[in-house]
Amino acid sequence: MNAFLKTLGHFRSFLVMAAVTALSAGVAAGASAQEYVCDSEGRCERAQNQQGKNRKGFVLDLGLGASRIGYSGGGSDTGVGSDFKIGHAPTNQLMIYYHSAGTFYTIDDFSGGSDLYTLGISGIGATWFLKPGAPSAYVDGTIGRAAWNVLDLDGGGAENIASGWGFSLGGGFEFARHWLLSGDIIMTRLEFDTNATTMRVGLRWLLY
Repeated sequence: MNAFLKTLGHFRSFLVMAAVTALSAGVAAGASAQEYVCDSEGRCERAQNQQGKNRKGFVLDLGLGASRIGYSGGGSDTGVGSDFKIGHAPTNQLMIYYHSAGTFYTIDDFSGGSDLYTLGISGIGATWFLKPGAPSAYVDGTIGRAAWNVLDLDGGGAENIASGWGFSLGGGFEFARHWLLSGDIIMTRLEFDTNATTMRVGLRWLLY
């Protein structure tokens, strides 16, 4: 009888150890499954590093900032810079989009009123992020049509002063998800040998 009880005690201890071992293995497997994420090519990394890596897909970028225009013939103007981008991100680091970038500024006219001028470009652009998730630095560029327009704020209507082509080069930093600090230079080559260089800095909101 004592031998039977002793054997039963050993068997119970074995069951407890087996249960503890199985539970530990299950917890470890669950933690491992949660801790790592693998792609279709077998590359794995911690799941926490995947947070925020969802730029892929539809993107919308809106921005405002300060802008200064320098003209090839001399003189300069300062105003408000604006950005509008809409497009697609094929990966978490690359975005391709339509981009409208410009500067709005006012000049007093001879009648005592004010005219609103706009100078900028609209075309196809791309952004490359150094990392697939925020925070990350980035570089961008756009090439397209350039236009210099004036709008009579007293009701005189809008008029195109000159057209041409231009490009922009810039970069910045996504310091938090959806929020970016930006800076760029826009070179515009217009009719009548009117060329301008615009330097801008601003804050942008990126929807993805």
